[in-house]
Amino acid sequence: MTCRIYTDPQLIPPGMNPVIMLYPFFGAPTVSEDDPDKGRFDEYLEKGKELFQLTSKECCDIFVLPFDFTFEAKHQDIIQAFIHDAQSHGKKVLLFYNADDDRPIELENVIVFRTSFYLSAKKEYEFAFPGWSTDFLKTYANNQWQPSRFTAEPVIGYCGYVDSMKPGWLSWIKNFLGKTHPRPWEKLRGRAVRNVLQTSGVKPNIIIRDGFWAEGMQDKRRARQEYAENMLTSDYAICCRGGGNFSYRLYEVMSLGKIPVFINTDSVLPWMDEINWRELMVWVESHEIAQLGKKVLAFHMGHEQDFSEWQKRIRSTYENYLSPVGFYTRLAAFLPGKV
Repeated sequence: MTCRIYTDPQLIPPGMNPVIMLYPFFGAPTVSEDDPDKGRFDEYLEKGKELFQLTSKECCDIFVLPFDFTFEAKHQDIIQAFIHDAQSHGKKVLLFYNADDDRPIELENVIVFRTSFYLSAKKEYEFAFPGWSTDFLKTYANNQWQPSRFTAEPVIGYCGYVDSMKPGWLSWIKNFLGKTHPRPWEKLRGRAVRNVLQTSGVKPNIIIRDGFWAEGMQDKRRARQEYAENMLTSDYAICCRGGGNFSYRLYEVMSLGKIPVFINTDSVLPWMDEINWRELMVWVESHEIAQLGKKVLAFHMGHEQDFSEWQKRIRSTYENYLSPVGFYTRLAAFLPGKV
């Protein structure tokens, strides 16, 4: 199905890029050769024009704001005028907000896809937008999908920063003196990792970094490779929110067909009406972290016979719903019914 859209690239403010959905029509921003996510939208750039058709205000299914929504006051007149124009043509406006910011978007006549917000405060016009890195299967596993073999002790992986587990006396002293103040989501990560380390019957595969984005490691390419290898050598991977209430790691893990151990923080996930997220992975409420290891064990022992198929299902869900092409293919079918 092709979704007919109207937009106006001339409205994009200086210094801003078009929304990802419009890359096939107006081009993607240039990224450095050293960018670990270089090429993440290449497949969508090739196929996007098969999914969406640019047309007039009168013939479109929906108006698309050509740049990411912003709360900046200087852009509000443009956004409001665009919404009013759509309303005068009997159409809704599609907005994207790809940011950690979880402030409410109080607008009428819109459909909003955003990364960071809360299920308890979700508005009927708000939907979850994935956070995209490259497809790890293609980038780090030569596009060769290999499921983990079932073993009695599941391997639970995590590579990254966690609250106060940074090594060294200086970090210990800073924590003791209250010089560092872990944010709530960092505390969740630390509690989850410590629980895995303390749970018998599982194999921890844990790499603790010194800070965000492997602080202290000069070779970021190697840091990224080790991050991916940690997932590849694990059966399960801990996925917890970052600065915003969403997890890039969740989609990276699923791109490899690994099983997420997802810590729910009042989260909204993509296509919740179609994907049974609670059954797809190990679901751990934020207040249940003390049971995380036991929950993984219970899930693992319940899937001995279909362990390979379960991982294949996760990879398939990523391809069909969460990859850029999968997401926008689903979006193209979803939007006309929402107008």
